[in-house]
Amino acid sequence: MHHWMNIASGTLLEKISNLLSPEDKKFWAEPVYNLLQKAYADIGGLKGTGFNTIEDMIQNIPFIKIYRIDTDIKGVIAYKDKQGRKIVAIGTDGSSEGRNFIKSVFRDQLMQGKAYIEASDKCIRFIEKIFTPEELKGIIIKPETAQKILPDDKIEPIDDEEYSRDIGGHMRPKKMLGKPIQQGGQTLGAPKISIK
Repeated sequence: MHHWMNIASGTLLEKISNLLSPEDKKFWAEPVYNLLQKAYADIGGLKGTGFNTIEDMIQNIPFIKIYRIDTDIKGVIAYKDKQGRKIVAIGTDGSSEGRNFIKSVFRDQLMQGKAYIEASDKCIRFIEKIFTPEELKGIIIKPETAQKILPDDKIEPIDDEEYSRDIGGHMRPKKMLGKPIQQGGQTLGAPKISIK
């Protein structure tokens, strides 16, 4: 599914695309995968289900949102359906257009409860530049609620906002942000991904 953002003067076309079908993901897979791997290069690249290979991403990442100018991808947000629509990876080409895309999507989706994120230090610093301290208070998900959203994971509270969780055999500090919902007796981080 494609959403026209605007047509700039001249020949540049700005576009946000929601990649849901295997065909759409396959078309953009190589540049998306390479951009995400480059974005996470300082920690050895993205790892885990959905990020081991390009084909793994096509098969196991159900929703990818891209922002591009013509065919040049400026920003990417990847989601999994883990107790709701969870942002699992973000990346930009380093441009202000890419960063502004991520900021805009974060403001919309985290504030409106359309998605949630489990963020590490670098991402938290980026998020703190997007939201006011008052807004952040409204979207921080406390560790006890994070445990309900991720019932199969062992969450160890660090304080009222932060916790550590085992990721790849290492305890990593995290903060969860979004607006959790109740659905069918479960606490979800956000609504589930709907592919229609």
